[in-house]
Amino acid sequence: MDALSHAVEAFLSLGANPLTDSFALEAIRKITDNLEEAFVYGNNLDARLKLSLAAMLAGMAFGNAGVIAGHAIAHTLGARYKIPHGVSAALVLPYVMEYIAPAVK
Repeated sequence: MDALSHAVEAFLSLGANPLTDSFALEAIRKITDNLEEAFVYGNNLDARLKLSLAAMLAGMAFGNAGVIAGHAIAHTLGARYKIPHGVSAALVLPYVMEYIAPAVK
């Protein structure tokens, strides 16, 4: 879920550009296509490989575009309430997306 939040936040970042958007969108596709399979069937190495590639692409996207408020909030929640980072990022992502939706084209 952290990789998904990396990809979504990079795509929505003011620092996004066509290259980071391509990384982010492909990461989102790979995650949505493979997350359930990898979770339900943990021995499916193909699905797990695709999730690893998605995490790398998401990292390339946010490493160049940056992330948005979701990660700032997630880090704060994680530190304050001892929540794992991926969990806190997953928890705040829908709320941040709803909050910024009016400003996003």
